[in-house]
Amino acid sequence: MKCTNCILYLVALIATLAVVSWQTAKVLFLPRTTGSINLKTARGQADIFRDEQGIVSIYSESLAMTVYAQGFVHAQDRLWQMEKQRRLCTGRLAELFGEEVVEMDITFRHMGFKHLSSQIMKTISKEEKDILEAYADGVNAFVSKVGLLTEDNSAHLLPPEFYAFNIEWQPWTPEDSISSLKLLNFHLSWDWGN
Repeated sequence: MKCTNCILYLVALIATLAVVSWQTAKVLFLPRTTGSINLKTARGQADIFRDEQGIVSIYSESLAMTVYAQGFVHAQDRLWQMEKQRRLCTGRLAELFGEEVVEMDITFRHMGFKHLSSQIMKTISKEEKDILEAYADGVNAFVSKVGLLTEDNSAHLLPPEFYAFNIEWQPWTPEDSISSLKLLNFHLSWDWGN
């Protein structure tokens, strides 16, 4: 009977620790989605609302601020995905995942998304550059406001993958956005053997 009680206590302790760990992880790693945040790089004011399902609505005074807020929200919700995609576009996934993906890196380096993005930036209009820069500024604003001990933060910590892979954040650039669009175009235009 004593052994049964010990097992029950152990199961209860493990369950309690699991719940506490989950709640702590939610507080630390999930971005803040309520309240106000003052951003020095903002191009005006925007109101960002999320409905019960987390669907975002952005209201602002200008297109530049709307795009800035969209970059901020994308970083809130998808920063790890964005980082992984950026590394895929530039052929740098092996830095994280090892030699299993070296061939993929070689393929994407040959595709030249990074070079192509730089070339596109030289040919687009000032208005298009401004929009891409506003988006990049919004992404970087989210990351700049991540802070464990600050009140006016966007999140307490970056997504856990940044710590698991020991990734030091490099600022998002307009070229990163263009590369991501080129990657999406590549995936949507590929036959995939069908």
